[in-house]
Amino acid sequence: MEAYLDASDLWEAVSEEYEVPPLSDNPTMAQIKLHNERRQRKSKAKANLFAAVSSTIFTRIMTLKTVNEIWNFLKKEYEGNERVKGMQVLNLIREFEMQRMKESETIKDYSDRLLSIVNKVRLLGTDFSDSRIVQKIFITILEKFETTISSLENSKDVSSITLAELLNALQAQEQRRLMRQEGSVEGAFQAISQYKKEMQSNNNSSNNTQKFPPCPYCKKSYHPQKRCWWRPDVRCHKCGQLGHVERICKSQQQQGEVKAAMEELPDEQLFVVSCFATSSSPETWLIDSGCTNHMTYDQRLFKELDKTVTSKVRIGNGAYLAVKGKGTVAIEGHTGLKLISNVLYVPEINQNLLSVGQLLEKGYKVLFEDNQCMIADAQGREVFIVQMKGKGFALDLMQEEQAAIHKEESNAMLWHRRLGHFHHSVLLFMKKNDLGEGLPELEVKPPTCVACQYEKQTRLSFPQNKAWRATQKLQLVHTDVGGPQRTPSLNGSKFYIAFIDDHTRMCWIYFMKFKSEVADIFWKFKAWAENQSKCKMQVIRSDNGTEYTSEKFNKFCEDAGIEHQLTTPYIPQQNGVVERKNRTLMEMTRCLLHEKGLPKKFWAEAAHTSVFLLNRLPTKVLQQKTPFEAWYGYKPRLQNLKTFGCLCFSYIPHVKRDKLDKKAEVGIFIGYSSISKAYRIYLPENNKVIVSRYVKFLESESWSWENDKKLEFQEENANIDDEPVRGTRSLSDIYQRCNIAIIEPARYEEAAADKKWMDAMKEELKMIEKNQTWELVDKPRHKRAIGVKWVYRTKLNSDGSINKHKARLVVKGYAQMFGVDFSETFAPVARLDTIRMLLALAAQKGWNIH
Repeated sequence: MEAYLDASDLWEAVSEEYEVPPLSDNPTMAQIKLHNERRQRKSKAKANLFAAVSSTIFTRIMTLKTVNEIWNFLKKEYEGNERVKGMQVLNLIREFEMQRMKESETIKDYSDRLLSIVNKVRLLGTDFSDSRIVQKIFITILEKFETTISSLENSKDVSSITLAELLNALQAQEQRRLMRQEGSVEGAFQAISQYKKEMQSNNNSSNNTQKFPPCPYCKKSYHPQKRCWWRPDVRCHKCGQLGHVERICKSQQQQGEVKAAMEELPDEQLFVVSCFATSSSPETWLIDSGCTNHMTYDQRLFKELDKTVTSKVRIGNGAYLAVKGKGTVAIEGHTGLKLISNVLYVPEINQNLLSVGQLLEKGYKVLFEDNQCMIADAQGREVFIVQMKGKGFALDLMQEEQAAIHKEESNAMLWHRRLGHFHHSVLLFMKKNDLGEGLPELEVKPPTCVACQYEKQTRLSFPQNKAWRATQKLQLVHTDVGGPQRTPSLNGSKFYIAFIDDHTRMCWIYFMKFKSEVADIFWKFKAWAENQSKCKMQVIRSDNGTEYTSEKFNKFCEDAGIEHQLTTPYIPQQNGVVERKNRTLMEMTRCLLHEKGLPKKFWAEAAHTSVFLLNRLPTKVLQQKTPFEAWYGYKPRLQNLKTFGCLCFSYIPHVKRDKLDKKAEVGIFIGYSSISKAYRIYLPENNKVIVSRYVKFLESESWSWENDKKLEFQEENANIDDEPVRGTRSLSDIYQRCNIAIIEPARYEEAAADKKWMDAMKEELKMIEKNQTWELVDKPRHKRAIGVKWVYRTKLNSDGSINKHKARLVVKGYAQMFGVDFSETFAPVARLDTIRMLLALAAQKGWNIH
């Protein structure tokens, strides 16, 4: 921001000594010019700072007078003190140490990722040497660059190798590897050049170079039409059939030899040449990673086809094929009809091509593994599984092996999803030892889950040592704070705090706005847990976060006689129970969101459901028990578990609907209520959460978020606290705020001081007298009078400008008392429907209207 203000010649206005000189009684032109320039520079600097902050920060700095005050406030808010900067540096260094190079990543991408973190550390004022980056790259580089690393280590001292020298050497090896691979790339059109040359050498003599117009029968251009062997009027002297000559008929005997010769070609050539050399079934689609667009030669497959779209497609030998249209093709999968859009119609190819790149752009996932190619939709559901044949993947919708995909979902996969994508071996263990009620028989073979493949990653574990364990409830409680999450929850939550009882491994989770709420939440949890378990909390173990080392938290522990144990700084493994639970919790949360394609704003609901499920799943520490059973003393019931994020229909009570209204509304299942035996349902059409017991679930279906409307969120019976999102605004947003900042008087005294509101009140009194609204009478005995008040509103035009100021004199209806005078006064307002009905009756009966 400092660089931007300096480039805009506004940085001078930020200094504390900057002043706008006042004008004298008779100022000169130079003084006026200087005054205006410095005043404008101050205003521009304030406007730029206002535009760079969120609405929350804007309301806190809008009253500050000088630019220097605004800058000091923002500096304190965003940069923080030395302690905050130190914490940020430690988090960045931790992130730096966790970086590893990916298989699909280039040297430049990996180095840019490391340097991005390093530059953030340096911006916070901490020195970070290049030699440390060199050591990091040496340790984390992929094995394929081992030769370059060994060469550098043998040629010179490692400590003297510069970062630029290391990166240049690695990038040089990377380029050499790419150059060697260019000649051996297996793509859709790599063999077409050689194939075309062979065909031309067989069909064209070296002396015949004459060209003719394309033949209408065989589409060739090396002979005149009258000499074509495929003329429909020519008869074969060998077989007596019309449509070809004897020479071609004799060549049919040699087709077996030609086919055998082609089978001797490498497999990668056969896969591609078949696009041009053979006529495949219209239902067969080759899955091609080198093709940029879906293509088909069969016009009948198109559901919609726009023939006005014409272009050319370049193939491997540099030639071009004509594109005769573009449209949408319908493909039937086991999850329903799939529409493949933007498919090119290329009549000159003889094979349908399915582009991997275009599938990825549309949100599909393509996974090649174990001689199989799996295509899944955006929700992770399998659409097709294609077996590899001849080093290629051909999707044939009519083959019997493809029909095997259309089978019903197995119990193993259904309960894998219901129980939060937990390990299949644990579910088998639960069934074998009868650790839960309602769990059916499951297949021994674990199901293939796409969501788990994408959302669960592991690294080397920390060495485990046998540690002391609590022997009773609340003897030792582990706790940790997670967050902040980049995406706020439904109500804006960014943090959560977890408590784990060491003896039973029971887990509880709470959501909060700020970390400063930890002490209050801990005190509430302590009171609840001690009351439920009839045991006193003795020890609580946490990290060294400021939320746990605060004076308020320590005071709570001292007053309750609780020992507070802290882990060694930067050794989270000492509190491994809660650290491992956090990892399991977030893995399950990501799987729940990924499975049904839910937005990240549902992370708090998914985390709450994950804790609910983890408490009902066994752990290695407990012998044939779940944490739920260890805490409550009885087995959990699993009959009512449902798949998180699935579609459902919630029953609408009759008191909330008319007789002709619908009796159910569609929603999304987002968890289980913690205060009643019911389900939590999110209603996307109303953007609110309800708690309902009578729900019909469609566990295989999910909500489509493509046309989701942005409504104000509401919640019924919800208990999630939240925090607003920090963001930035443009100058136009600030100007619009200023335009709509219309102040309306709340009392008569404020309105009486403004002439325009006085005129509005006089106009209202004139209308009251004209319409004879009131009648002056004596007040009945033993009755009380109801007062009146003024209500002021500013009426606007469609463009936002002020139309007029409206004042209304209304009765204080809220002063009426039920049973005394509640029903004696009313507002005689007629509905337009009633007025229309009376006008229609008057017209029909010939009545006079007064």
